[in-house]
Order: sequence, then C-alpha cells, then structure tokens
Amino acid sequence: METVDATIEKVEQTGDWFSVFTNDPTVKKLTTMREDLAGQAASFRLKGIRGRIKFTPKQRQAADGRVWQNYYFEGVEELPAEAASNGSGIDGIDRPAPTTRKTDPEDAWRMALSVGAKLAVETMPLMPPDARDFGTQKRIALAWADFIVGTPRDFEDEGIPFGQAPAGGGPDSDIPY
Repeated sequence: METVDATIEKVEQTGDWFSVFTNDPTVKKLTTMREDLAGQAASFRLKGIRGRIKFTPKQRQAADGRVWQNYYFEGVEELPAEAASNGSGIDGIDRPAPTTRKTDPEDAWRMALSVGAKLAVETMPLMPPDARDFGTQKRIALAWADFIVGTPRDFEDEGIPFGQAPAGGGPDSDIPY
C-alpha cells in the first residue's frame, strides 16, 4: 500500500464503482467498490481538508498490449487543514442525473393517432347520419392526430366558436362540423 498527500476534489458514483479524484498530478483518480470508503473520501471532500490518501497501485494490460495504471482507494487520514473545493452532492458524492429518452417521433405519432381515433369515435353520435362512415371517422382521427403532434406549446385559440368551421373551410373542409 502506498500513500499520497492530496486534497480530494470530487467523489462520484457510476454503477457499483466510486471514483475519487484528487489534486495530485500523478494520482488523479482512485477507484473503489466500497461505499464506506467512498463516504470517507466524501467526508474529506466536504470538509475541504488535505489528507494522506492510502491506495494500492495495480498495472493492467489489455489484450492488444495497451498498459495502464489503476489506483484502488484504501482510505484517507487527516493532515493539517488547507482550502479545498467542496462538491455539490448533499453527501459529497456526485451521481449522474438519470437520463430519460425523448419519445420517439413514430411512437408519438401512434399515440396521437390513437387519441384521434378515440375522439373520432366519440364524436360519431354528433355526426349527421350520412356522415357516420369509416372514411369520415378516419379523416377526423388523422386531423386530431395532426393537431396533437403539430401544435406548438404556445398555441393560442383562434377564437372560433365551438362547432363552427374555420373561415375558408380549413385544411379539412370535407369534415362536417
């Protein structure tokens, strides 16, 4: 086991691994899977004090011949206090924010079309008897889906009274209102 005197500048978690970053020019990053050791490092980080960091160096070699040095964090002891930067995590450990995937446009269209189809069926009793056919319902469903997918968030009502067709008939002038 070796030691280095440094300030812990950052502690973060990725999966089961914790990374401890220091201000030492040689031993910049140490890793551990032990949460208790990560907590110890985070405590030093939050206090902003310099410490004697204990670590185990291990050289690794990839199958293609590349060689790198891993430093495994084994603990930290207190030294005289010095200024250091504290982190933003409440417990001193930075964790990446969970990422969410935006809705795929194809999925968004299918969802909007489903809502449009439901609205078209719900309006069927309001339609004149001669307009209660599948073709009309399909056009209404497509119009609703297009409206739902294509309407911007800052959409303002055009002031058209309910049940009245837009001036000029609009893009779906064949839909009875």
